[in-house]
Amino acid sequence: MSILVIAEKPSVANTVATVLGANKKGVNYLYNDRYIVSWCLGHLVKLDDPVAYGDRFAEKPWKFENLPIIPEKWKFSVGGSTKSQYYVLKSLIERDDVNEIVCATDAGREGECIFRYMYYKTGCTKPVKRLWVSSLEEKAIKKAFQNQIDGKGFSLVEVISSCPTNWGLTPQKALEWIDEKMIPYYPLGVYRDKEG
Repeated sequence: MSILVIAEKPSVANTVATVLGANKKGVNYLYNDRYIVSWCLGHLVKLDDPVAYGDRFAEKPWKFENLPIIPEKWKFSVGGSTKSQYYVLKSLIERDDVNEIVCATDAGREGECIFRYMYYKTGCTKPVKRLWVSSLEEKAIKKAFQNQIDGKGFSLVEVISSCPTNWGLTPQKALEWIDEKMIPYYPLGVYRDKEG
């Protein structure tokens, strides 16, 4: 059986593959007898625009009474220029010999978002482990593989609600809404640059 390791970008995947001894080359992945290592190329899958959930979300600016947008089922689309890499990952995920997936995207909200959107779009239900590594040195990667986190604690709703790029709702936009008195004020820890 094989473990599929999915990094955020090719350079990280190559480093991880080297540490794991996965030096055989496939089409957009590296492998050995135990590991298959591939990558996402950034945002392969995106959350569908709000209009996909109903006409009331088509008009902008959105009305406060229509928020928050929490559909019964989230909808996703595969990006255009990176579509082929999505299908590489989907085919690797669906392989019968792959029994576990390791999310090795960047350790943060966006990295988790990149992985989870792709994972849910494929319809995968195989178990996921989370690799938390902040250094690409061999010692750090080996230690991270010894201390993987069970991926069950990362729900899709948590990822969607914490990913900063959803539908353009950035901290800057939230501050604008506060300024326009569209939402009640509450303390926010948001940096506002001089140009903003």
